[in-house]
Amino acid sequence: MTHKHKTDLNEELKDNQQSDAEAKTDATTAPESEVMAEAVVTAESVKTEMMDRILRLQADFDNFRRRTRQEQSELGVFVTQNLIKELLPVVDNFERAMTSRPAEDTSGFGAGIEMILRQLNSVLEKQGVSVVDTVGSMFDPAKHEAIQTVEGSDQPEGTVVEELQKGYAVSGKVIRPALVKVAGK
Repeated sequence: MTHKHKTDLNEELKDNQQSDAEAKTDATTAPESEVMAEAVVTAESVKTEMMDRILRLQADFDNFRRRTRQEQSELGVFVTQNLIKELLPVVDNFERAMTSRPAEDTSGFGAGIEMILRQLNSVLEKQGVSVVDTVGSMFDPAKHEAIQTVEGSDQPEGTVVEELQKGYAVSGKVIRPALVKVAGK
């Protein structure tokens, strides 16, 4: 073998080795790029799933806050209504005391009771308490409790003719119906 022939063979061998190395690099690059693409797809799906979870958790928390606020409000209304129901007999007794006081009250005791009653009514009014309309209005079972029917009244049938005990409502909701007499035929 001649030197030229050896050089040609060496160059050919180098070229083959170089093309084999390039082929190996291409072969290893192709699977690596596929692995990278799969990793990117997996990362994107994990990211989407996590964002969905975050959004659901945020919505659940917002719903929890809304429910909690609503429950607190309802509890406040419930407690207020129960307290007012307990105070109504006290108001009734003060009103009875006012109607039974002597005409010549020189001690000022009656005036004191009247002031207490006005103050108590003012406090109840601030809490949304109102007196249920009775005399002259049509009987409404949601607002009135009929104790007696009055025959021969000059009022139309079903009209409330007398109030025996006041009824009260809190923010439009009746908490104690009025005890009334109703006109009959």
